[in-house]
Amino acid sequence: MTLKHLFTTLTIVCCTLLGFTACNDEDYAPIQLQAQNNEIKIDNNILKLDAFNPGESFVIIGGNGRYVIENKNENIVDYRYDGNALKIIPQGIGTATIIIRDHAGNHMTLTIEIANPTSSFTIVAVEAQAYGDDMTGSEMKILEKRMVDESLIKVSGDILLTYTNKECTLGSITIHPTASGRPVVGTFKKEIKSSGNNVPYQELEVRLADNRLIVWHLLNYTEEADKEMLLQEDVTATYKGAYTTLEEAKLIYTITH
Repeated sequence: MTLKHLFTTLTIVCCTLLGFTACNDEDYAPIQLQAQNNEIKIDNNILKLDAFNPGESFVIIGGNGRYVIENKNENIVDYRYDGNALKIIPQGIGTATIIIRDHAGNHMTLTIEIANPTSSFTIVAVEAQAYGDDMTGSEMKILEKRMVDESLIKVSGDILLTYTNKECTLGSITIHPTASGRPVVGTFKKEIKSSGNNVPYQELEVRLADNRLIVWHLLNYTEEADKEMLLQEDVTATYKGAYTTLEEAKLIYTITH
């Protein structure tokens, strides 16, 4: 065989092999999850769910379409997979890992963080109202200033409620009196009540660790961020001894999420 014929033969063989390899190089899209609930977001393969969530369903996309699910933490999450939808169900508090593999060697690692649901509020203003028929205007102003000065929470302080039941009526509370202050902790009980004109409000009965009892009335509650709400505390009994003609005293916190 001449050198020219040998080169031609090698060229044909190489082209044939390269063509065969290209035809069998299956390039699949990355495995991902699409939530069936638009409010559920996966950020950087991290899914956050509250402990009382009955479960969230996802469609698996990408890969070669044939999936195997591996659950690394069955005490934290469980799952159901019917070949179409993957449902992830919280079982306990903590962090879990689920790995989704296909039969072509692709995989996705999903981190799932399960925690009790929370509500947080920031104090944007603190006001006081004091009233008594026999009190002078000067006495009321002096008392109102004292009430604001002695309020448990100042402007820029915050409140964190961590719910420990499905109905979100019981739980623990953490109060930062100021933005950099040491936290005050306790427990709370929440109940929906109605005022005399049938306007609903939330009553928060707070028992602090030092056994102090605080009762707050949360008015015009909303889930909207930056929407102002009012948190009222009746402190009449606290100041009645010093101001015998006092009839009503209220602290009013303006709060936002």
